[in-house]
Amino acid sequence: MVDDKNLRLTVRPGQCGCGCGEEIRATSKFRPGHDARAKGALLRCHRAGGKVTINSEAMTPAEYAALVFSPVGLASWTRSAD
Repeated sequence: MVDDKNLRLTVRPGQCGCGCGEEIRATSKFRPGHDARAKGALLRCHRAGGKVTINSEAMTPAEYAALVFSPVGLASWTRSAD
């Protein structure tokens, strides 16, 4: 998930937004506690000056945060990625 400074995730519809691959309910973005895991990885990436790659698309940590932690962000993005 995280190397020295970059965060790489694969997120598909119906899967946890932290990139673990576990299934989630239709009304959720994360498994319980996995939002904290994603935030921690994101902060480490940001502090190291790294990039986030989600489903092969590179973005800044701020862009990832806006995508994943906004009310509709991740759900709308993963639907368009398929």
